[in-house]
Amino acid sequence: MSDYFPLNASFLLSMIPVLLTLVAFLAGFIAVLANRRRLGKAAGLAAAGTGVLALGALLNVVWYVVSYNMPVIMRDLEVSYSTISLWYGIAGLILGALHLLGFVLLLVSVFAGRAAVTPAATPPAAPGAPYAQYAPPAAPGSPIQSA
Repeated sequence: MSDYFPLNASFLLSMIPVLLTLVAFLAGFIAVLANRRRLGKAAGLAAAGTGVLALGALLNVVWYVVSYNMPVIMRDLEVSYSTISLWYGIAGLILGALHLLGFVLLLVSVFAGRAAVTPAATPPAAPGAPYAQYAPPAAPGSPIQSA
């Protein structure tokens, strides 16, 4: 088992960007869950988007550990390079699809949040508003009477 998961300096240093990505997506997920009330209708979509991104980042960490140990796995399982290439292709498609789905859900949540806040049409202006306060007083005998 010592062949797998080597805890040497190069492995730990190379894990920093992958782990930072996971921490960032988890922080986003926690922030969305903490602000559900303020997000309104977009909260569900935002939580789903950040949750999918956090899941993708977690799977990315797992795949990174597997790919770092690929020479040992190839030796132990006696698999060919074409099989390994197929594994990398499938893992890349799955991770890419998860990240794309997460970003699309976040984008949809942004537009859903804006649609919930912005009115569908411009409300009609009230008579004399908003400039009625700046109108000069009506001249005596004028048909326009100020109220």
